[in-house]
Amino acid sequence: MGILKKFFSKIERKFEEENIMYLYVKCNKCGENIKVRITKSTDLLYNYNEPQGEVRYTLRKEILGSKCPNLIYAFAKFDNNKNMLSLSIEGGTSITQEEFENR
Repeated sequence: MGILKKFFSKIERKFEEENIMYLYVKCNKCGENIKVRITKSTDLLYNYNEPQGEVRYTLRKEILGSKCPNLIYAFAKFDNNKNMLSLSIEGGTSITQEEFENR
């Protein structure tokens, strides 16, 4: 039983490493730092308008912190391998993981 549990935990970790990414955002109104989990398999939308172009997937995310009612909008473009090409944020700014952790 322990061998199966170990095997499936390795598969789960690999899936999470490949499929999960995080955005770190700072609210322009209250200054709150927010960590946003992105699941590539469900949050990214296939770009049907230009399926042969450089941008294959897009992300549109509404982000709400816990300190203020200000909505932050994130829009990102991804390539065929689901690597981020560009990110724009309205109502907030993108910060690094280190900035998020050192609030």
